[in-house]
Amino acid sequence: MLIDCGVHQQYKGGPARIDLIVKDIAAVTKNHLHIVAVTHEHKDHISGFRSANKAFAQIKIDDLWLAWTEDLTDPLAMQLKDGIKKGVAELTSAVNKLAPLNAEAAAAIQMF
Repeated sequence: MLIDCGVHQQYKGGPARIDLIVKDIAAVTKNHLHIVAVTHEHKDHISGFRSANKAFAQIKIDDLWLAWTEDLTDPLAMQLKDGIKKGVAELTSAVNKLAPLNAEAAAAIQMF
């Protein structure tokens, strides 16, 4: 069973380290995981699935467990996703307006 796979962006070389970890997981499990559980969609929990996607493509996964917020038929989950999209769009607009006035502050906001 694998629960989440990611690294926080503050750690330099994180994606390369995750790639090594996933290669080790593949070797130890002989490319077979019975369960992969993704608790939530924060980057430090899911970034490895993207950065090591070629290795994951070679691993047989019997069951994938996702958070209820990933259920496209759940009205509240969809409402939350829509709210997040709206918030990201508003924050992006604010950062774009801030950048010409204070590039350092805009860059600091974009880190998160």
